[in-house]
Amino acid sequence: MVSTRHALWIVLAAVVIVAAAAAVALVGRSPGYATAPTTAPTTAQGSTTTAPPQSYCTAYAGFSCSDAVFHGGVLSMAFGQSTGSSWASATLQFVPYGQNYTPGFLAVSLPHGLASGKSTTFALSLPGSVANAAAGALLRGYIYANYTTGTGRAAVRAAAINVTAT
Repeated sequence: MVSTRHALWIVLAAVVIVAAAAAVALVGRSPGYATAPTTAPTTAQGSTTTAPPQSYCTAYAGFSCSDAVFHGGVLSMAFGQSTGSSWASATLQFVPYGQNYTPGFLAVSLPHGLASGKSTTFALSLPGSVANAAAGALLRGYIYANYTTGTGRAAVRAAAINVTAT
């Protein structure tokens, strides 16, 4: 016969195991955000080789992004906004992971703005050692949108990107 004390320890251990399994399942996932992972390449024999780091773009509420590519020192991607306000003018800016937002640095201008519900494709040349990244190198950071509407200006983090150089 199992004592009450022993039964409580068994239940506690089971709860810890279930909680640990749930935590492992959630690592690397952001609720509400979809990502488009790359697939692992295969060899001629069909066996899987080591996959490069995943490439994805994760848009925050009111924004969209897709098709992020980093090649030859140029970051290009599709970007859209559905903030409910059309932008009279805008600047899209790449901010490398771990660095602070500084307006105007590593930016591309959208002088005619962007209507709500619309998207555009942009290309941004990155400087220095980032531009000379070898194939397989990982580019991580954020896209900020600095825009003007009829009621004022805003600068917001619009998307997170994780792109493998090709």
